[in-house]
Amino acid sequence: WSLDDDNGADDWQWYRQRTWLWFDAQPVESAKAYVRLSNESRWGDSLEENTLSAAGGRNAQSVYGNKQTFVESAYIDYTLPGAQDIKLRLGRQGMIYGEGFVILDGMPYVGSTGLAFDALKATWKVDDKTSVDVFTGKYQEGREAINDDQDLYGVYVTSSIVEDHRGEFYVLYKDKKSEAYYTLGDPAEGDPAMLDPKQETWTVGTRWTGGIIENLTYAGEIAAQGGKLYDDDGN
Repeated sequence: WSLDDDNGADDWQWYRQRTWLWFDAQPVESAKAYVRLSNESRWGDSLEENTLSAAGGRNAQSVYGNKQTFVESAYIDYTLPGAQDIKLRLGRQGMIYGEGFVILDGMPYVGSTGLAFDALKATWKVDDKTSVDVFTGKYQEGREAINDDQDLYGVYVTSSIVEDHRGEFYVLYKDKKSEAYYTLGDPAEGDPAMLDPKQETWTVGTRWTGGIIENLTYAGEIAAQGGKLYDDDGN
């Protein structure tokens, strides 16, 4: 927190524990349900409330004494009759692609306690070497009184048609539908509200991994991104 050893905030420790409990059921051959509950508890040294307030307005209880239990995953898998190569997944699900540089977390306000999207995903296994994912999911939704919904749409192709190499190709579209005003300070003190504008973002990229020679592998990813940022008048 500081370079001052007399501060009292430089020597402390706390512990973090996560516990999972999950259930699955397959009532019919073509459908399967899965639910996972996650709990996070933290305990240990607690800094003085005024020290935490100076660091951003948090209090000791909310940071070091929280005990949360939440639904981290809850989805249904469904295989289309007569099309065994196409599977649908609906609900809260993990969607981590590649190294997670581009697609990782659809729960932006829970920190590292959970990684999931509320999404609908269709997976087509073209053959033993190629599969195609088409999906749409919530990246962000309704933070308290702030209207800041964001939706993600994408197509992600994974193929190993080149021996010893794996290619991934993707096209993504993120739609931030609504503008929102927020302030980093205290409106009662006259701190101005800032505009978080409407946005549309396109991303096109590819990622390759594989082996070059024995005991030597590589991984590389490149993407291009563009879009539109709207002003106060919606232009």
